[in-house]
Amino acid sequence: CGAAISTGMCKKRQSAFHKDALGSKGGIKRQWRRRKMLETKRLTIRRITPADYKEAFAWSGDARVNKYLLHNVLEKPEDMIPWLEGLDQSSGDSYITILHEKTDGHAVGTVGFFRDPETDIWSFAYNIRFDDWGRGYATEAARAIMNFVREKHGAHIFEAECAAENIASAKVMQHLGLTFDRKSTYAKHDGSVEFPSEIYRLEE
Repeated sequence: CGAAISTGMCKKRQSAFHKDALGSKGGIKRQWRRRKMLETKRLTIRRITPADYKEAFAWSGDARVNKYLLHNVLEKPEDMIPWLEGLDQSSGDSYITILHEKTDGHAVGTVGFFRDPETDIWSFAYNIRFDDWGRGYATEAARAIMNFVREKHGAHIFEAECAAENIASAKVMQHLGLTFDRKSTYAKHDGSVEFPSEIYRLEE
């Protein structure tokens, strides 16, 4: 897959672990609290920090990955720093994470989950480096974080959005149990491109 955007991120713009991999559900919460990290069979998952800017350029600086994202491709790794420094990573309403492959430690991509306090909907987005597309990393990481927010926050409604032509990202949502809910549109932050989109939803 390439990438998907969060429906919550679009709303803000317009208006201004896997149980088998992690053990029991109680183990998910304890693991994040103890080490600030989740683990799956192949990945470690932790909140992203400004120190990760060089690794994150592997996907934020790749036009193939950014084709359907809200922002355009970055020109240099340092362009990531202001955004990373502006993240509120103490919030219980958002988890913006970086994924690392266990075998060699390379950074795979990011997955973010965001809760809308007005609707209690958790929307999510993912962004995987090009040479790791098609390996199931987005599904694996998102499933782990979905289980975490289910347990910690009682999350029961999930949404994600992708460009209608981005079939690979739609398949990730379907693998996670989401089904097509409605059509929409979104545009890049600079207004350069607008995409017809599809929103997928899971309500438990």
